[in-house]
Amino acid sequence: MLSPMPRLSLATFFALSLCQDETTPSPPRQFVPPQFDQICAPVTFSEQITPMKIKCTLTRNDEQTWRLATLREWMMETKNNQSGKQYSYEIQCDRSNSSLSLPWPMKCPGLVELVVRNCNITGMYSEYDRPDIFTMPSQLIRVEVTDSTMVIQHSRFLDVVHRITNVSSDFDCLQQETVEELVFRNISYMLDDDMEHCLQMFRPPKDNASIVPVDPSCNILLHLPPELRNLEVECNFQKLRIIDESISNTLSVYYHRFLTKYSKFPILEFLNYSSNHINVVPEELRDWTFYFLSLKHMDLSHNKIDKITFETKFNFNHKNDTYINLQYNNITSLSPMDLDHLRNQQKTLIDIRNNPINCDCNLEDFIKALSNKSLFTGDMKKYEYIKDMNCAQPDHLAGRSLGSLTVEILNCALGHSSSVIPFVVLAVVVVIVLGVVVIAFIYRKEIRILFYTRFNILLCGDVYKGLGSKQFHAFVSYSTEDEEWVIDVLANRLENNEHSREVLSTSEPGTTRTNRRPTRFNLCIHGRDFVPGIPIIENIINSVQNSRHTIIILTPNFVQSRWAMEEFLQAYNQSINERRRHLIIVILEEVPEDRMDPLLRRCLKTFTYIKVSDKLFYDRLTYSLSADKKLSNDELSNENSVQCMRDTVTLDMPNCYDSGVFEGDVSMKGETNFSDNGIRL
Repeated sequence: MLSPMPRLSLATFFALSLCQDETTPSPPRQFVPPQFDQICAPVTFSEQITPMKIKCTLTRNDEQTWRLATLREWMMETKNNQSGKQYSYEIQCDRSNSSLSLPWPMKCPGLVELVVRNCNITGMYSEYDRPDIFTMPSQLIRVEVTDSTMVIQHSRFLDVVHRITNVSSDFDCLQQETVEELVFRNISYMLDDDMEHCLQMFRPPKDNASIVPVDPSCNILLHLPPELRNLEVECNFQKLRIIDESISNTLSVYYHRFLTKYSKFPILEFLNYSSNHINVVPEELRDWTFYFLSLKHMDLSHNKIDKITFETKFNFNHKNDTYINLQYNNITSLSPMDLDHLRNQQKTLIDIRNNPINCDCNLEDFIKALSNKSLFTGDMKKYEYIKDMNCAQPDHLAGRSLGSLTVEILNCALGHSSSVIPFVVLAVVVVIVLGVVVIAFIYRKEIRILFYTRFNILLCGDVYKGLGSKQFHAFVSYSTEDEEWVIDVLANRLENNEHSREVLSTSEPGTTRTNRRPTRFNLCIHGRDFVPGIPIIENIINSVQNSRHTIIILTPNFVQSRWAMEEFLQAYNQSINERRRHLIIVILEEVPEDRMDPLLRRCLKTFTYIKVSDKLFYDRLTYSLSADKKLSNDELSNENSVQCMRDTVTLDMPNCYDSGVFEGDVSMKGETNFSDNGIRL
């Protein structure tokens, strides 16, 4: 019971309060903008509680809607925020037709917490070009958006994309100075109607009818800026502790790369990517200790992960013990290597319970390792739960704990000894197949050649080009001393075969056409086909350029002939210029390397050559003259060094363009030049 003095004091207080109410009534405090008075109301009315919690309910029948811009304008009025009051807004929608406007990065004076549930959210990009918004002080601490849909307006989105380099980091990083908790759970994205009709231009037309976009601005989708490929978003979340982006079907495969590459999370403790249909743990989460030094909990449960692939290369920087939740994934098999992997994850507990373990014979080695009594000691004691995990398959072992299994229970011995005949047959077949593959690999070039020359078949990768715009199949470069073999043997064999056959060519992707493959080749021979009255060097250049190939007949006589070496140089340059194998080297007689100039010696080491003594000589030569081949990267990579080599060669050998270096009279009027004895040097 109260004493008289306290009672008197209390009565006096109430009397003064009543008198004051009767004499000086004060207007009611406005806690929400007038535009929200039908949809929002304070949960508590005490001025001492901070932040003040405001709850808003939106239904499809409401005439009012919730707009962040409206709240911001109201809060910026001095009379509404003169005391620096902080607010927490919780907005609940009737998903059927309720929407609110929530532009990124959601800046509003006094707004420290925003919770949105079951809403259609519009206006995400509506304020990306507002410098006055980005310079506004940050106050937001917690954002939670769940079970909602982001409705994207295509015109705003494309505008942001094409001006991405000018967008402020505040837009990218969402109030990085203050935010502590980001929750975007079960979020989907929907394109507005304008964007939807634009997407028709990327879909195949129906009934062979072409679709023309209604809005020409749709063409902007075809010209996205290259800056997007090298976009560097640098965020420094000094206070962020929680990221929850669970139950999502929209995370890009590149999401975690952008999340971690240029951003810092010094005190982040909780990551939730559960129920995100993840098949493989992203690299940035596998080596999470490099990016999240303070992480305590990573939730990857309810995904489709089938392997334990975490790495802790930078574990020495890690500050906390960490729990990684891999429950309800798709881990079906375990091995002793998995136990070693778990043992190496210092200060980390990886939870693999409730996975569909298949207790077949593949689990035999794991069961043997599990039976080791010293396995779960020390730091491995935390994984003792593995013994209580249950088999999901096969049916006769479903529900059986792993710790209760033995090799005998798995009954694998019966499977090994029941029948060896199928395994022997399989082993023989495998050996035969491998032998055929090895032989085909070793002799793959010869097989390709014989398929063409004997069966008229061009294998995949070979293209028959024919003469095209060229006059000759090949220009034959040789020394005059070897002319008898060239004319009587080589030319007679290549030019006098009157038969022609057909072969299928797939020179263009997706097409097959019939070409005539001539086994009768049209050769250019200098003693017969050079044009009289034109300088030899011009005849050489014209002959090389008008021929699909140049055949070098290499002998000791060839390397001593200056004109023959000039023909070789021109042919080599033609190979480089055409980026294809224009040059074909035929070794008629062996030439010691010390008698060759450096460029020819290099070509014999780089280019494929043909020896006359080879049993497949004419097959190889026919194939080389018929099938089009590109120079390899190694051959092309030597282009610059080859040019330098050529300069070196011409220093050792007199310049072929200087008529004074040759024996005999070299006409300056364009007549064909010969030595005194009538033999071309």
